[in-house]
Amino acid sequence: MEDKKIYPEELDEEEDSRPQNIISANEVFDEDSQQMYTDELDNRIDMLQGDPHNIVNYQQSIEHYKQLGKPETVQQIRMQANKQAVLTQEMWKDWIEDALIEATSFQERKKISEIFDMALDSFNYFDIAKKYGEHILALYTDAENDGSIRDKEVKKVLDKILRVWLLDLGRSSEIWQLYLKFEAEIRNWRDTEEDKRQKEIAIRGLYKKKLLFPSIDIDEIWDDYKEWEKDEGKVKEMEERYKKSNEKIELVIKFEDNVNPLFKDINTLSGNSLFTLDLANLLEYYQQHLPDIAGNNFSYYELYIERLLCKCPAQDTIWEYYLTCADLCKSESVKNQIYRRAYKNCRDNIDFKLGYLRSQEKLNVSIEEFKKNINEFIEDAADNPQLEYMFRKEYIEYLSRHLNSEHDNELAEEIRRVFTEAIQEIPGI
Repeated sequence: MEDKKIYPEELDEEEDSRPQNIISANEVFDEDSQQMYTDELDNRIDMLQGDPHNIVNYQQSIEHYKQLGKPETVQQIRMQANKQAVLTQEMWKDWIEDALIEATSFQERKKISEIFDMALDSFNYFDIAKKYGEHILALYTDAENDGSIRDKEVKKVLDKILRVWLLDLGRSSEIWQLYLKFEAEIRNWRDTEEDKRQKEIAIRGLYKKKLLFPSIDIDEIWDDYKEWEKDEGKVKEMEERYKKSNEKIELVIKFEDNVNPLFKDINTLSGNSLFTLDLANLLEYYQQHLPDIAGNNFSYYELYIERLLCKCPAQDTIWEYYLTCADLCKSESVKNQIYRRAYKNCRDNIDFKLGYLRSQEKLNVSIEEFKKNINEFIEDAADNPQLEYMFRKEYIEYLSRHLNSEHDNELAEEIRRVFTEAIQEIPGI
């Protein structure tokens, strides 16, 4: 049995070029330099307020405060950046790396899970997903674990990251093996017949999941399963899954072989104006051939579209395609999350914001929550009275649809207030 997982001290070592330690500004800067940095920061704060969605300004401010040895301020900037803009994968990696370095107690290490969750809520990054799996196993085996990280907490994280990445042709085993190691070696099973039976069921269930989908190492997984399984009836039953996946593997490999060259030709894009022929060809190929692989399994669409969005997050066309595919999963909450991420990445796309608001209404969010979203969009549209009016109009229509509730008088008063504000904001009135 291998040693239990320790806390990862770094993410991708080869990609990490930033300083490994936060150095106190007093150790580096003289008084003049300190004043220069302070003046520069004042200018940067003005820039952040003037352009709150510009991720470059946040990156510069984070580096500035890190050099000054101000980790608490860096944390505040990162939280604000995540609220107002979309962090890059490298920014998430740096954030997690800093948190791992600075954490000195179990509670602080446990809190890092919140950063992982925020990162994966932004995009399904493979490196971060895998590191999250390693992190939750490390928390589980931590000598200071106070019982707050139990079996169900570990399984919740592993299920979350495995749901999409289990379908990846080449990398699924890297995360699946973490889950198998947990059930087979790390989990605190009791030495009872019932726990032995439950352990067997859990491990068999993981093999069943893995053999359900094509992967480049499926033959190896199949051999491992046959060696582990003692019930010949279960082996015959599982063989059907294995054969079906093997029949599909050539189709997936062909899809990957055709997609990868197109994918490599796409440069990282930052705006809808840079929609290229390569990207158009790739999306067309997705539309024609992805249904053959995915069928009704929405997770396949997530896998391949998220892979593309990680490289081209600000492309309206990709998000529109994603939302169309989301109809397959018949989950309004999933579609709502895609709308939310779409408008964060494509701030000028009004349809994404309106779609998000209408999705919120379908989910029956509170009037307070709906109003909060409306106010955020109105604030974004501060220099465009027509857009402000459009969002106020959306709010009025929303309130009108709820007038038959027990709060009729309050809603009617709110409608009057919004009408008055809208009229006052229209140019020329």
